[in-house]
Amino acid sequence: MSANCQKYVSAGLGSTLNRGTHGGGGRRHLDDQVLGISAAYTAKAIVIAHLASMNPSAGVLAMSSTEVNLKDVPEGKQVTVSWRGKPLFVRHRTPEEIKEANEVDITKLRDPQEDKYRVQDPKFLIVIGVCTHLGCIPMPYVGDFNGYYCPCHGSHYDTSARIRKGPAPYNLEVPSYVFLTPTTIRVTVCIAFRKMLGSLRSCVTRTTVAVPSLVTPVTSTPFITPPKKYSEAEVTPTLAKSIKLTDGAFLSPKHLCGLTSTSQVRLSHTDLSPPSFDDYRKKSTLNPNVYSADTEDQRKLFSYAQSFVLGVTGGYTAKAIVSKFVYSMSASAGVLAMASVEVDLSDVPEGKSVTMTWRGKPLFVRHRTAEEIDRESKVSMENLRDPETDADRVKDPRYLIVIGVCTHLGCVPVPNVGDYKGYYCPCHGSHYDASGRIRKGPAPLNLEVPPYEFLSDTLVRVG
Repeated sequence: MSANCQKYVSAGLGSTLNRGTHGGGGRRHLDDQVLGISAAYTAKAIVIAHLASMNPSAGVLAMSSTEVNLKDVPEGKQVTVSWRGKPLFVRHRTPEEIKEANEVDITKLRDPQEDKYRVQDPKFLIVIGVCTHLGCIPMPYVGDFNGYYCPCHGSHYDTSARIRKGPAPYNLEVPSYVFLTPTTIRVTVCIAFRKMLGSLRSCVTRTTVAVPSLVTPVTSTPFITPPKKYSEAEVTPTLAKSIKLTDGAFLSPKHLCGLTSTSQVRLSHTDLSPPSFDDYRKKSTLNPNVYSADTEDQRKLFSYAQSFVLGVTGGYTAKAIVSKFVYSMSASAGVLAMASVEVDLSDVPEGKSVTMTWRGKPLFVRHRTAEEIDRESKVSMENLRDPETDADRVKDPRYLIVIGVCTHLGCVPVPNVGDYKGYYCPCHGSHYDASGRIRKGPAPLNLEVPPYEFLSDTLVRVG
């Protein structure tokens, strides 16, 4: 190879390497920056769309505020209005109730709050009527503290709607409201939440707008090396030589490189052998003259054996886990000891109901009057949601024994009240008759009758 050819080949190879190194890096930098900017604007659009989806709809905004005329609430009474789908208690407190609420030692409260921070006018208490335990609706003017009482699970609130007793963890919530006049209030959504949402939206907007300024401009770095410049004195001899070589009928690489020898030059090597992967192949596939279908069973034998072992092991493991889980669901010795309870019916006066505990559930034992027996026996099955005759639910017409758990959401009904003088669930308004059958409200089934037997005329064993 002549010196001229080596010169041109070296120059071309160096230019190619330079283009591969610098040009490739430049493209990668450009791709990274374009992707970064696109991701920033995409994130901005997603976050803003998510914040927009959190805004209340037109229907909710229409119901977001409610005005209440306090003149309609007499002293010592309460009215209930609907606000954003929740019951709102507006209570006109008496001087005795105000004094009682202010004399409470807040250090003994579960959720400490002074009365003055829960009311804007001491005469009027405005709270959301939803129990903070499981979302039931408390009853006003009952309970140990003459405030509110949730009969579902026994939460007692005082005259400032602060939790004093029972499972509820927090006080009844005080909504955001303002006095338009001394006798008119407007209950509205929390203004602090609106401010927080607006601050979050502006913060996100500022952050995403600032992202492009953190990216290095594409034109700041010259990634492509400029080509070498040749003088006219260097180009003229080479150009003349190239024109002379083009006079032949056939051109070969040696002509282009300026070679005048008639011998043929081949640039090759034999010091590299092709790679072999025989060490990684199974022995049954090394022979190229044998079809792979002929050795399929031999190759899959280990896989079959492995699958069988794993299947047997997995089966026994699943059996052990399921058995342990089933055993964990079995009743403990303490529960089995309480599996049955004896009730002396002579302690239940006529027309009354007593409540006992059986397997962790309330058990209602009711001594029915002759009027109740006659009324329930005449009920038509067509009027019942869960048809059952009274005779099928009692063994002695005088005594009704049922589990005191509402079949709607598991609350505890109140006996001897309701439209049918049987049981009433104040949580969601289910009415049962004196036979424990559902007559009105959302409950789908009658109160459950547990298994029991009469040991004597006045002694019953339940369970």
